[in-house]
Order: sequence, then C-alpha cells, then structure tokens
Amino acid sequence: MSLILAFFQLLAFSAHAQVDNLICDNGGFEDDFQYYEGERTTYFNGSDSCSLVDAANNPVVWEDVLTLPSAKEFEIVTTGIDPLVGFDMVKFGNKALKLNNQYGHTLPNGYSCAGSRGVNKLTKRFKVTEENRDFTIWYSAILENPAGHLNSQPFVNIQCNRAPNDELCLDADFLECEEKYTDPNCSYDGIDALDWSCHRFKIPKEFIDSIAVIEMTVGDCGCGGHFGYGYIDGMCEECTGSALGSGQLYDSTFDGLVGISNCVKDQMTICGDFNLPLLCGTWDVDTILINGAVITDMEIDRIDSTFCFVVDKSALGDEKCIDLFAEFTFSTTSNNMVPTQQSNSIEICQDDFRSYITAAYVGECSDNDTDANISDDYYFVDVPIYGTQGDSWEITRSLRDPYPNESGSYTIKTGAGDDTYRIGPFLIQEGEWLLTINIGVCTYYHYIFPPEYCSGCKEFNDLEISNIQCIANDPADPFDDTWSFDFRIPGSDSTNPTYLFGNQTHFYNAPAFEAFNGLISAGCQTFTISDFPDCDNTTFTVCPPKPCSSISGCDIEVYTTEIICRENNQGYYLNLNLEATGQFYCYSANLNLDPSVPSTATSPNNTFGSLGVGSNPIGPFTEDVYIKVYKCDVPDCDNERCEMTPCYKYIYVPKPDCRDRDFPTTRRSQMNAQVDEVSIYPNPLGDQSLTIESTMSITKMNLLDIRGNRISTIEFEGATYQLNLDILPGLYILQYEDRSGNISFIKFIKQ
Repeated sequence: MSLILAFFQLLAFSAHAQVDNLICDNGGFEDDFQYYEGERTTYFNGSDSCSLVDAANNPVVWEDVLTLPSAKEFEIVTTGIDPLVGFDMVKFGNKALKLNNQYGHTLPNGYSCAGSRGVNKLTKRFKVTEENRDFTIWYSAILENPAGHLNSQPFVNIQCNRAPNDELCLDADFLECEEKYTDPNCSYDGIDALDWSCHRFKIPKEFIDSIAVIEMTVGDCGCGGHFGYGYIDGMCEECTGSALGSGQLYDSTFDGLVGISNCVKDQMTICGDFNLPLLCGTWDVDTILINGAVITDMEIDRIDSTFCFVVDKSALGDEKCIDLFAEFTFSTTSNNMVPTQQSNSIEICQDDFRSYITAAYVGECSDNDTDANISDDYYFVDVPIYGTQGDSWEITRSLRDPYPNESGSYTIKTGAGDDTYRIGPFLIQEGEWLLTINIGVCTYYHYIFPPEYCSGCKEFNDLEISNIQCIANDPADPFDDTWSFDFRIPGSDSTNPTYLFGNQTHFYNAPAFEAFNGLISAGCQTFTISDFPDCDNTTFTVCPPKPCSSISGCDIEVYTTEIICRENNQGYYLNLNLEATGQFYCYSANLNLDPSVPSTATSPNNTFGSLGVGSNPIGPFTEDVYIKVYKCDVPDCDNERCEMTPCYKYIYVPKPDCRDRDFPTTRRSQMNAQVDEVSIYPNPLGDQSLTIESTMSITKMNLLDIRGNRISTIEFEGATYQLNLDILPGLYILQYEDRSGNISFIKFIKQ
C-alpha cells in the first residue's frame, strides 16, 4: 500500500509542478527548457493565417518532441551575434530560445541549405493571476522571402488560448524589407530580418486562477525550399524599443510629459509615449485608439513621441474600475504596415478622479498708516490650495504692465500640502497681475484686480501709472539714459473737472499723458497731485527702469517677495528675489527721503551688501527704503568702482505698518540665521563645485529641487564645506535648521 500511495503522490506532485508555474517563470530560458514542451510538424499551406494544413488540405498533425533540446529545431543559445543577419541572439540575461534553423533539420549534422516544410512549436502552461494576465513576450524572426509563394511563406506565430484575439501571425510577405545576406555554406533569396520585437497578450479577468497555454511557433516555407527561424526571450519584460514599434500608458502621477493628472474636476488626463518601428522606411504613428472607455481630446506630439487624452468620470458608468490600454497603428509612406501594437493596461477607478482646488481672494486696501501717500497702499491675497495629496506647488506672479525689458514674472512662494496661504503685501500701484499656481503639471490661473487706493482723497482712488519707458539718448552712455511714464486719473465724483499734477492742470478721464522725463541715475521720484478745495496734496513715488543703452547689457530683475516685521515694531526685513546672469551683485539701501543723495559707504543712512541670484533676505530697516541693485565686476560691494556700473535697478519699499497682523513677524535670531548663519558661493553655480560657509558647529542640510523633492542630504562640521554637484541646470534649494530650530532656505541656480 505504501508503494501505491507514494506513486500517486508522485503523480500529484508532477501535475502540480506542470500547471502551477507562472508565465514569468524561466521566461528568459535561463534554466534552459524547464516548464516547456516541444512539438514538430510539416505543412504545405496556411502561413497567412497560421492555420496550417497538409498536402491534402487537412489540419496538420503535431508530433511530440520527447527530449529537448533537439538539434536545429529547439536550441538554447547564449549571448552572441547571429552569424547570418548580425542580430543579438539574446535579448535579456544570458540565454534565449532558437526555434528552427536556416539550414533545415533534415540533416542534423549537415547543411541542406533549404527548409523542409518544417515547423517547430514550443508550449508552456501557466497559471493566470491578476499580476500576469497582461504579459509580454520578445521575439526576433529571420524569414527567407521567396517570390510567388502565396500562403506558404516562412512565418512566426505566437498565441495564447486565453487571449485568442491577441494572436501574432507574421509571415515573410508581411514585412517587405528584404535584404541579401551571405552565408559561407548556402545562398539565399531575399531575407526579411525582424530584430527583437515585443508582443503583448491581455487575458480577461474571468480567466484568473485558470490554466493558460502559450504556443511559440516558427515555420519554413510550405513549398520546401526556403527557411524561417527565430529567437524567443524575455517573457514579462518591459515592452519598449520594439522593432515593430511600441507604446505605453503611465498609471502614476505626472513625471515630465507623461503620466496621469487630475487638473479638472471629474476629468482625468492620461498620457503615455511611443516608439516608432525600426524597420526599413520612414515611419509615423497613424492612429492611437484607446480601448476600455470613451475618451476625448486626444493629442499626439510627434516630436516628443508622447500623447495625452481625457477620460471623463461618466465613462466608468456604474463600474467601480475599468481597464484602459492603447492600440498603435504605424505605417510608412510606402503603405508598409506592421501589426497593431498594444500598450500596457492601466486600471482607472472612481476614487482616482480627484482634482486640485485653488482660488484667490483679494484682501482690502490698507493705507499703511499714512494719510496722503498712495504708493504705500497695499493688500494681501489669500490662496487656498487643497486636494494636493502631498504634491508640491509653486505660486508665481506676472505683472500686466511690467517695466521695459523685464518679464514682470517671479516666484512668490513654493511648498507642499493643503492649506490657505496668505501672500503679499502687494502694492496697489503695481496694477493688475496674473497669479499662476503650478501643481505637478496642472496650471491654474487667477487674475488679480487690486482694490482701490485708500490713502489720500477718494478722487484719486483709481489713478493709473503705465507705460514706464527707458530712452537711450546716447547708446554708448548708459548714464545719459532718461525715462518717462504715463499718468491718468479716470472720472471722479469731484466737483471740479480738473486736478493739479504738480503745478500743471489736467482733466479727469482724459487720455494718459507723459508725466515725467528725467535721468534714470537720479533714482525714484515723488510727485504730488491736488484737487482744491476738495482734496489736499496726495503723493506717490515712481521708480525708473534699468538703463537700456546697448553698452549696459543689463538683464537684472529684482522683486520684493516678502516683508517680515521684527517683534515689538523694531523694524523689518525684506526678501528680495534677484533674477540675472553674472557673478557679483550688490545693493545699497538708502534711507534718505531724497533718493538722489549719492550712495557712499560712509553715509549713515546707507547700508551695503552683496546679493545672490534667487532669494536674499536683507535688513533690518526702520524707515522707507530706496534700494539700488547693481551688477559689479568685483565681489567687494563697498567699492566706488561698483557704484559706477552701467547696470542697475531702483526699487522703493515703504516702511510697513507692522501693527497689521497680516505681516509675518520674526525674532532677530531667526532672520539672522537666514542672513548670516549659512552662505553659499558662487551663485549662480557654473560648474559642479558649490562652497557652503556656516557659523554653526554642525550643519545639516537637504538639497531640494524646485518642487521640494529631496535630492540628497548634507552634514558637516566646521566653517566650510565643498559640495560637488552633478545636477541639471535649474533652480535648487538648500534647506537647513538654524540655531533656533527654525527651518531656513537658500536658493541657488545651476547654469
């Protein structure tokens, strides 16, 4: 009884081992023929459809090959080059399968130089799972292409009984890329050589946990005179770079140009990429069809080989989840076609439909605790950002009427996560602007209309300053550049039809007029407007553009991105954002009410300092400040030589009313950490070596990209650290913790 029991146990074990392997097991033939069985036959016709028949037009009969390998029929090859066509015989790993042979197999030890109607088929049984029901198989085919042979050409056939619609049947007539190849033993007709190509099978969900069979077949010519052979490798490998073309969908959040985004509620944008065929001819993608749902807005970028389309949530109907995949049709101008290529499948579920939520709420005007100065009237903007699921975001500002030769655009704030963020202050005098929020690849626009002025008298609440211009009087003398601006006050409730600009009378609601023309080097200018007896004097300040003479070559742009009040109303700090090219930048901050007073290092009202490209905290200041930012050819900013630079820009920052709780407040130690504790140079970074200087005993930092993704961590002791960076050009952030435990940031640019 024990022998009988052992026998049946052995049978059960053998059956289990046969059917419970998976499609990916030994998918690259690294374990030779484990899990595979072979069959052979001969045929006369049927290569067009791979339905093979004998001379009597009956279906062929297959003969089992009991022992594998079998010479010139079923062979394992190792890494090397096919001696006839020069292809790699192995695609992945060290081994692959070779089916059939260019010398036929009627003479196992010789060269018949002709096919013998021989057909070889390798079979594998496997268990279908959710993970492997969408699988790939790689193959290459070398098929002699004789003329005049209809339905009897050398062919390759790959099929799976659980996915009959995905059968590959490819004979030599289909390729039309014949070339002559030489062999020392034989001469051949034209040969179609198909390099490694990927084929995909998609088994329906209802067959999960069932047993499937895959068959890989290569056959000679049905007339007996020509050969066909091929290589098989790489089951379950990625399907990119196929000689017949390929494509894929991305089922993760956008990365660059491809992926999934949810920029609009109840809609999902899905993207992918594709590779054109590598066969003879010039190929293009004809169509990309999406299976599984009705889609809209298909866009194909043939330059970057990407595509995107939109799926509406309603396309799922009552289904909780659906599968999507793409079908690619490629062709050449000569109408040469290849089989339709399928992408991977991705699952889209009801819960996947989400969208980012953004808005912008403009606050009220604040007069900044002054009665008559319009130029310091400001407001804040509240920006709610929700639904990010941790994705990073960036808020940028673009002025409608920027200064000449400036973009008027800069980054206000970056971060990650959900919250309502208060940005500002923004000066009403700067006019309308566009707020842009970038989250992943989604972009949201909010046009900002500032509130009316609240300083001075109501008659001037809508005054407009526009068309600031630089005039290059002498292209070789940037210090001779002058500037102008236009001024206009729309109709008001004043009982007078006119107002005074300085000593000149102008009409309300008249066209804009040129209000000033003076030297740029004289700095910012303050003007007075009046409407007696209804309105006393109201003042405003306008700063000039940068020089525009050709010799200046001035590309500076500088903006105030943040004002931080010190505790107990003890002054304030500024965050300046500098965008420029070059190595050394300086600033002088003039506290005189008359900005034309020369800036000298000995002036008690002036402070000097250096700036880097990006964010620069400076201060503290206790009054209105006129700041001159200028390019210098030496690092010493306390140098008269720097003051004579032809490239400079003035900005005016009115003293903030720090009693306004909308202003962020910081302790001296916090701001000093950003200014003094850590510094870097050069900035911008031209090569790969960045010097970090620190006054802390131990400095710990994270290197982040502009989206807040961590690239690396840095920790060092001592005052100086040399950081070697192999990074792409762009904006980067060094994040560190200062002595007070506050998180601080330094931005730098890699050129």
